[in-house]
Amino acid sequence: MCREALEKLRQAIGSGRENKTTKRNKILSQAEKELNKFSYELSLATAEVLYAVTLLLYLYLLCMYAAII
Repeated sequence: MCREALEKLRQAIGSGRENKTTKRNKILSQAEKELNKFSYELSLATAEVLYAVTLLLYLYLLCMYAAII
């Protein structure tokens, strides 16, 4: 969902860059920087969630193994 929103924003910025009237607008550069920042932060958050889920799964499996022994 977030990635789709970022992609739509990326496309809008790309359209602005292709338009003769708006291609040199400084706001596009600022928007592109913010987009890259948000994309990076989303990647970090995704990695943290995946790490937490992996850790929880590992702990669950460890508990299951300990219960069998």
